[in-house]
Amino acid sequence: MSTSSHHEPLTPWEEITPDWSKAALIEYPGSRLKRIMYGTEVGLVPDEAFAADCAAADVRLQELRTADPDDAGVVHAGQTFSAVAAGGSAEDRARAEYYLCDELMEYPLRHGYLWYGEHPALDPELRGRYQQSETGPGPVDSLTAAIIARGAEAAARWDARPEPSL
Repeated sequence: MSTSSHHEPLTPWEEITPDWSKAALIEYPGSRLKRIMYGTEVGLVPDEAFAADCAAADVRLQELRTADPDDAGVVHAGQTFSAVAAGGSAEDRARAEYYLCDELMEYPLRHGYLWYGEHPALDPELRGRYQQSETGPGPVDSLTAAIIARGAEAAARWDARPEPSL
C-alpha cells in the first residue's frame, strides 16, 4: 500500500477559518457527500434513500476497515456515511462529512488510482441517480452559490471582452 498524499494535511475541523467556510459546510450537511456518491449533477435526493445508501456504504466501509486496520485514512476519526445522513446536529453531520469526504478523495491516491468514484465503499450503481434534470436542483450552500455567481460574472466579462485585432 502506498501512503503518499497529494495535498497538505487536512485542517482540523476546529481550526477551519474563516468562520463562513465552516458555516457553509453546516448550512447543508450531506450536499458534498451526495455529489461524491451520486455524481456532480445531483439534484434532490430523498432523505430515506440517502440514509439507506449511506447504511449500505457503511457496510462496505467496515469491510475495508477489517481488511486493512492499519490504513489510517480508512479509520480516520471513525467517521461513517450514516453519521452524515442521520447524525446529530447539523454541525456534527457537517464535521463527519468534512472528514469523510476528504478520506474518500485521499484513499484512491494512496492505493494507486486517481478518481474517488472508484473508492470501494461507494456503489458505482448510484452514479447518475437523482440527476437535476429529473429531480430539480438540490440545495446549494452559500459558498457554492457564491462560487457559481463569481463564475457567471467571469464568463460575462469574458464574453464582453473586445475581440483581439490581428
